[in-house]
Amino acid sequence: MWDQRIKAVAAGGMKEILDQTMMTWFTQKRLDQRGALIDHVEAMIVNTPSKGYVTCVEALKGLDFKRHLSEISVPILFIVGDQDGLHPKEMAEFAAITAGAELTVLNDAAHLSNMEQPQQFNRAALRFLLSQ
Repeated sequence: MWDQRIKAVAAGGMKEILDQTMMTWFTQKRLDQRGALIDHVEAMIVNTPSKGYVTCVEALKGLDFKRHLSEISVPILFIVGDQDGLHPKEMAEFAAITAGAELTVLNDAAHLSNMEQPQQFNRAALRFLLSQ
């Protein structure tokens, strides 16, 4: 996945991955509604310098923080959107590995759940923080 994105950006810039990224980051319902949020995020993507994106992706390709989750000794809240591809399953696994971790799955949200469902996200975060 990452190598394909790098090749696409190298060939044609950030516009080459715009649609794919937006379909990953937001639910189809939100994309169909358009509006200021979608316009803002699309502009953010296409205005990201290609070199910066590629450098970031190169770092993400080798990232394996899963092996360190069992070492965490502070309260952790994992928040994921229910339509975030494979991530709900992955976040459940992360929560199971991390001692005392909590998992909240937000309805009608994809990868950018904090932007797509800000009230749900903020309620979950506030509830968690107040419980500590």
